Parts: sequence; C-alpha cells; structure tokens
Amino acid sequence: AGRAAARALRASFGVEPTLVASGGTLPVVPALLDAIGTPVVVMGLAHPDDNPHGPDERVHLPTLARATDACVAFLHELSATNASW
Repeated sequence: AGRAAARALRASFGVEPTLVASGGTLPVVPALLDAIGTPVVVMGLAHPDDNPHGPDERVHLPTLARATDACVAFLHELSATNASW
C-alpha cells in the first residue's frame, strides 16, 4: 500500500514523494488499526506555510486538486495491483 501511495503521489505531483515516518499524533491511526486490523497510509499534502491548526489555516487550491487526483490514483493503484496489507 505504501508503494501504491508513492506511485499515486508521483503521478499526481510529478515528483518523488518525501517519505516521513510521522502521524503519531493522529489518534485515529492506531484506533483504526485496533478497530479493523488494517494499517493506515497517511498522505500529508499541505504546504509548509499552510499554518496547520492555526487561526489562519489555509489550503492551496491547486494542491487540493492534485491531492484529490492522488487519492483517486491511490485507490486505482491498490485495485490494479491487488495489494494486500
């Protein structure tokens, strides 16, 4: 699934994705793993200056469009490769 995500991000953004081990502060990640036994792939798609969780948090609309494309491509990649967790 991680390789499928990397292929989808590469296709949508035209560059190699940066792989970062993070997400430990997202309480839903271990909750999903515990609840359904499925690992979670988190794709961070924000610009560094989007000011996440700040009073002036924002999203760059062209990035949002590419992120949507990446999510669709990710699901396609998973189904095309019969990826299993």
